[in-house]
Amino acid sequence: MAAVKNTSRSRLSRGLRFAALVWIAAPAIVAAQLETADPLIVPQGHPPGAASFKDVDAFERFDQAAGEFRERGYSQLPVLARSMLRLAASDPSPVAVARAVNLAPQTPAVRFEAAKLTHDPAHLSRAIWGMFQSYPALIWLVVVLGGALGFGLLLGAIFVIGIAFARAVTLHGHAFGHLTSSQDPPAWPGVLVALGILAGMPLLGFGPVLVVTAAAVLTAMRLEAKKAYPFIVSLLILAVLAGPGFDVWARFAAIYSHDGASLVAWRVERGQPLPGDRALLEAAVRKDPSSDLFRFTLATALKREGDLKQAKIVLEPVLESRTTSIRARARNLEGSLFLANGQVREAIASFDQARSIEESASVLYNLSQAYGRALQLADQHKAFTAARQLDPEMISQFNSAADSANLHRYLIDLPLPQSIYLQRALSPSPEAFEIAAMLRTWTLGSRAPREAWMFVALVPIVTLFMLGGLLRRSGIERCVRCERPTCSRCSAVESGGGTCVRCARLFVRGEKSDPRVRQQQIGLDRKRQQSVSRGLGLLALAIPGAARVFEGRVFAGGLRIFFTALGFGLLVLAHPLWFNGAMAFPAPFEVGGLGIALPLALALVVLVPLYFSTFIEAYHRLTLRVST
Repeated sequence: MAAVKNTSRSRLSRGLRFAALVWIAAPAIVAAQLETADPLIVPQGHPPGAASFKDVDAFERFDQAAGEFRERGYSQLPVLARSMLRLAASDPSPVAVARAVNLAPQTPAVRFEAAKLTHDPAHLSRAIWGMFQSYPALIWLVVVLGGALGFGLLLGAIFVIGIAFARAVTLHGHAFGHLTSSQDPPAWPGVLVALGILAGMPLLGFGPVLVVTAAAVLTAMRLEAKKAYPFIVSLLILAVLAGPGFDVWARFAAIYSHDGASLVAWRVERGQPLPGDRALLEAAVRKDPSSDLFRFTLATALKREGDLKQAKIVLEPVLESRTTSIRARARNLEGSLFLANGQVREAIASFDQARSIEESASVLYNLSQAYGRALQLADQHKAFTAARQLDPEMISQFNSAADSANLHRYLIDLPLPQSIYLQRALSPSPEAFEIAAMLRTWTLGSRAPREAWMFVALVPIVTLFMLGGLLRRSGIERCVRCERPTCSRCSAVESGGGTCVRCARLFVRGEKSDPRVRQQQIGLDRKRQQSVSRGLGLLALAIPGAARVFEGRVFAGGLRIFFTALGFGLLVLAHPLWFNGAMAFPAPFEVGGLGIALPLALALVVLVPLYFSTFIEAYHRLTLRVST
């Protein structure tokens, strides 16, 4: 009995000693686990080419190629998707189209092609919404809409001033004619002088904006102050367009037409590169090695190709980036590289740093996976729960593939926000300065200095408060009946009721006159009014709103002219057939056929109602019957 007790005590003591040994050695075991964890499997090299699938069914070939790309971390495959849609065009079954859309569901061009094949408005609405989620599409949309808006404002201001000048130039001729005659002076010498001054300005190197500015000055000098305000506003619009407007618009145009590196970086970083983008990205890094955006994107591409060592070298300078968003994503990428090499302790530290900089569901999910490989199950549960609370849909999507040994399905990439790319698009660049300088040469002239737009902004103030007070003849006006220019110098008798002296004698004062002369004048007035009405009807057909500006309703007419120019601006800037494509902005690959359909639809929405009301207005003017 005593022997049994001694045996039991010895077993108990051995168990206690073993438990104490395990308790003492537990930190060392965990540390060893952290140091010796098996690395994740990372695909090496580029995906196989088309020759690898030559004996496979067409649709199956696309699926296998998509699998190869997605194993390397590519989320959107627009090239494969559009190729698959072209294949499905011969037999556009919903299943084939859905398989193609699943390859690139967030690419606007893919959704638009699917909408054309299936006539499903849901695809079209998602294509339009995708324009705001795809950086190349967003840049193109901003450039086209901004260009069309500037085109509309520029032409609107020019036409408002030009039409008003045509109305006021005879008043200048009348005032100039008083140098030779005090009564009924000839107007044509003054009209020719005014036109000659404007026509000679381009010969001296002045551009159309400065010519229009001079016309606005001449027009405003013959108007009352309250009637001159629309031309003051038009000049201010021209000044803004020719000054800061060119700088801002040129930066967007430069990022699209000249400096495409950020577009390339966005496609590579989002996992949807086009053929040749990889080489262009390396060239961008060589050209600008200090760019955190380009280096981070190149490191992401190297990681997907399996070149972990080179990815770490490229990423190293980005870890201390001044931009918070880039620094957080660089730490997340660093954690992925450590985990792919089996360095779990370093991976946890990197993910913790990324979390402290910017907490997101992706970083928390990656941290939970690192804790899981370190057998720190309690910490893994906490991190995973926090990630699921931030973005449950994304976490459930990736968690369904958590049993895969592939790095890109096991961890989640954290893409850069579009604001980083837009910030680069709006930053000054030599390409943007070149475009702005070219636009200023077209509009301000070759000899005008870069600061000439400030002159356009100052002219309204000078005209209104100085030249207007010194040179404007407030007595010059038009007769409300015969439209002849008249003023106090034409006759000693002051005109009444807004009529000239002759019309006042015939119709206002009731002076004795031959009824036949009065009837003859009534007939002439009727013919003149009908002729003017027909001319304004034709002018309205040519330029909607121009007739209203000519009649003095500047705001209503100018608004119509602006929308007309806006509609045609959308067509000119978006369609490559206009001006041999010199002014067009061809849509990028991510936009596709939507690049022609969307501006055309917007232009029709603007122009069709406008021209419908214009035709009605022109019809009434052309068929006007005057009873005087």
